[in-house]
Amino acid sequence: VQNIHLLYVRAKRKWKDDLTWHMQHAEFAKEVKSYQQLSKIYAEALQIHPRNESLWIEAASHEYFGYKTNEDNEGMSGGGSIKNARVLLQRGLRINADSQALWLQSFCLELHYIQKLKGRREILQFENNDHGQAEGTNNDDEENSSTLKELCENLMIPRIIYKNAIKAIPNDSSFRMQFIEQCKLFPRTEALVDDILESIEKDFQNVEDSWISRASYILDNKNCDAVSKSGFLLTSGNVETDEKETTRKRKRGDICDEKNLHGDEVLNILDAATDAICTPKMFCESVSFLRMYIEKLSNYQELDQDEAIAAKGKIGKVIQFAVSLINKADSKVTPTPELAIEMVICLTEFGLTTNALNLLERLMNQNSPCQNDAKCWLKRAELVDQIDVETTGKSTLKATCKILRKATSVIPLHDSGHLEILIILFMSLLKRTTFQEQHDYDDDLASTYDKILLLSHQNKRERYRCDTSIPDISLSYLRYASSKGGTGFARLVYNKFLFGSNYCNFMQLDQNEIETMKEFFDECTIIEKDAEKSSNTNRGQKKMQRQIVRKIYDSAYNFFQMSGNDVIADSYRRERNEHV
Repeated sequence: VQNIHLLYVRAKRKWKDDLTWHMQHAEFAKEVKSYQQLSKIYAEALQIHPRNESLWIEAASHEYFGYKTNEDNEGMSGGGSIKNARVLLQRGLRINADSQALWLQSFCLELHYIQKLKGRREILQFENNDHGQAEGTNNDDEENSSTLKELCENLMIPRIIYKNAIKAIPNDSSFRMQFIEQCKLFPRTEALVDDILESIEKDFQNVEDSWISRASYILDNKNCDAVSKSGFLLTSGNVETDEKETTRKRKRGDICDEKNLHGDEVLNILDAATDAICTPKMFCESVSFLRMYIEKLSNYQELDQDEAIAAKGKIGKVIQFAVSLINKADSKVTPTPELAIEMVICLTEFGLTTNALNLLERLMNQNSPCQNDAKCWLKRAELVDQIDVETTGKSTLKATCKILRKATSVIPLHDSGHLEILIILFMSLLKRTTFQEQHDYDDDLASTYDKILLLSHQNKRERYRCDTSIPDISLSYLRYASSKGGTGFARLVYNKFLFGSNYCNFMQLDQNEIETMKEFFDECTIIEKDAEKSSNTNRGQKKMQRQIVRKIYDSAYNFFQMSGNDVIADSYRRERNEHV
């Protein structure tokens, strides 16, 4: 072991700037339980790499949490020094004053220490030992101080650390919310959280995210159990606590309780937020938060009857507030397309589909950004179709197609939403053939499909945002053509896609599209083989049909080889040879 330690020392001297040697040496020392060497290893590493945050955290964790001297001893030894851990983190912060990780670690270290002191006091009182004698055995002078109660109950040191942290990093509201997230995992930190929220409200009065963060915290402000995660940060688990009641996790039924939900306070925060920051973004995030709030409440209606009634009553209040908030947004701000869609989705989830459609149509008529946004047109077409189903019991897609055609004349070709609208319009026209067989949509389908293929090579990575891909619509179109017009119509469709467009040559497809393309090629070969078998033509025409099949096989082989699917490409090559 000593020889290996010596090799690490020589390696670190030769390659001083390589941090991995220091970390490997530290890991080796832990494996062989050379704990006396660890402090020296960390000190040498910090002298060379003072800007590395993880080193400071690792060294401080070693100093505070200590180590076991042997496997049989359950106690910790050789560490447990709050003073050394503090000194290391303070030195790290002097060098890295803008390090969020070090400020959070220092903050959580003090919360750990306070829990440790409280746990000791509780155990000593439980065992009826002499208070003064028990405390006299502690190595830390601070524990015998007359200010121990004030330090523990008022959380003085964590407050000081937080104030210094926000002085060093003043313009980051998400950084302050991380302190709240850690406080939630320790018991009896509600007063400290209130101070943090007050500072956020004071310094970020005009920042939308800070208001939503406050509402989110109020929604689930109960403390839960905790366990060490990285350094001194915590995540869900177990930790020493001063009261079992403060550390238990909330039961599902508690969330439906009026006192635990703080529902009125959440709604008051959102109301105050939209008054303080009267912007479309603030209203959009507020409406989105209310949708999440209602979804969370809906999960508790499956409980017993009393809790379900409480949840239902709370949902009614939140829905009423959401509708009033939407009216408030409509009257006070000029809605952006994002806000318009968020409000429409919210009303639709409440069962107010007609109101949602009327609102969206009015906004699109009055608001130029909404009128020029593809998502608004698609949502409008979706609502019209939904109302049609609710009214007549079936979807004719007539009004939907009319709206989508109008959208193609408004949305410019260079907008990626134009291609998305064309895809939805094509699928709607294809579906309409099942409802109105007497109407011939072949011309509309053909012209729309040509436009889709023409635009498909643009914006390779963001060519469309809808769930239906171009291989999907091509496969559906091919099957429709084969069933309606026979081989000639089907041949016209796949020739456009495979040989008349650049889609297969330039597009980077995902796995689902690759699988759909394989189905497309298989469908083409089946159509041509069936035509070859059923035909009674002469040998020259049959030879020409075989050449068509081989051409499809060659196209499939080239496509999958270019896309990196060599296994599929080889299978098509073998099928081609067998066909020949």
